[in-house]
Amino acid sequence: MKPEEFLAYRLANHQLLSTSLSTPLDIVSHMGPIQAQEYGSSHWAIGARLPNCTIEDVQQAFTNKEIVRITCLRGTLHVVAATEVRAILQVIAPAVRIKLKSMQKKLEMDEKVLAKTNSLIVKALKKKQLSREELSYYLHQHGVNIEDNRMNHILYEAAISGLICNSPDKGIYVLQEDWLPPATNITGAMASGILAKQYFSSHGPASLADFAFWSGLSVTEAKLALQGIKDQLSAYSINNTEIYTVVHKKQSTISSAFLLPAFDEYFLGYKDRSQLIDQEFISRIMTKNGIFNPIMVLNGRIAGLWRRTIKSGIEMNLQPFKALAKKEMRMFEEKAEEFAHFMKLPLKRLEIS
Repeated sequence: MKPEEFLAYRLANHQLLSTSLSTPLDIVSHMGPIQAQEYGSSHWAIGARLPNCTIEDVQQAFTNKEIVRITCLRGTLHVVAATEVRAILQVIAPAVRIKLKSMQKKLEMDEKVLAKTNSLIVKALKKKQLSREELSYYLHQHGVNIEDNRMNHILYEAAISGLICNSPDKGIYVLQEDWLPPATNITGAMASGILAKQYFSSHGPASLADFAFWSGLSVTEAKLALQGIKDQLSAYSINNTEIYTVVHKKQSTISSAFLLPAFDEYFLGYKDRSQLIDQEFISRIMTKNGIFNPIMVLNGRIAGLWRRTIKSGIEMNLQPFKALAKKEMRMFEEKAEEFAHFMKLPLKRLEIS
């Protein structure tokens, strides 16, 4: 596979070049869990892949309980199709617990402590939906130490234990049993296969190492999941690395530009980002404190950053790594208008720096 074909297939599988999908739920079901560290950014992660979609459409999908925001892969927040939450948690919960175990030991949070906090959270949320601050106060009143980042671990455990998720109201927690549809009879092996199929269908071409990084599974677990669906994938070699994807049709290299949100899967969803960006620019996208900035994508490669201010309209600043040609600038202008349409606001200013 040639590098230009690699990028064309990846853009296509991310539903960025075009899509036959029609709803936010369709996009989330195709992509698998979508990083949602920033709630607003996760809305545009869906909208950027769904022409003519607006922020109201995405918000309605949350309100209708079709998609849900929950601590998921790698112990971080993701948007997940509601019908798939329990199956995915079944796969990733052991890996998340292993990842967090060392820090929890330092914080003196053993299984007994977490069982207690799980029980208290369920008791509290059976009465009413609560914010993080309200849950923190409730636990503190019941003798739970919530200092030194312990509250994060308490919420992680409650989520991966299948107890809580986030409501559409930012920062509000609800019980999964009240919010999600009934559990389906899916075994662990089946769920692992579903997760692998979603990843390589939406993120491919990608390697086993990429899948393990994205899912948070061990390489051994990721390999077993991949093995179960290999007959549904096409395998290639690029730079002496085996890569896999679902190929529907031949993709050609076409001129394209995209404005993708902070924490977007197009950058965050891979261990190896060498095909996407020059090493010298990575620190500008991914900061030392774990923040991922919004990215400009040109012909499949990351070409810069962008910022937006939302008031009565959209004010946008493009920060390309290199000077843009007039044609390239026009393409980004079109994408800025698409973002404004998504937000249902006028584009009042677009500048470049």
